[in-house]
Amino acid sequence: MSAKIEVTLEKLKMPVVGLGKIDILIDGTVMNSISPGESASVEIPAGKHVVQAILNGVVKRISKKLEISVDENSTIKIHGKYSRLWGNMKLQQLLK
Repeated sequence: MSAKIEVTLEKLKMPVVGLGKIDILIDGTVMNSISPGESASVEIPAGKHVVQAILNGVVKRISKKLEISVDENSTIKIHGKYSRLWGNMKLQQLLK
């Protein structure tokens, strides 16, 4: 059976020079590319998965791995927030 992951990237308060689309990876495969302030969802098989974000800019940066477990016919919501201090994206699973 399948489940769904919804990823929402927080809108930036100020633009970041050279920041392009952000690739959303699930189990190491790019599933979508979105910009801050946008959301994307993807159907996946139920079970354990790893979610990451890759920032494509002047310097390519990869977020830490977020390990999730998805039940059948459920939706997992993930929030991404860009850190200007560290220049990376922090992903966290939102509580149901």
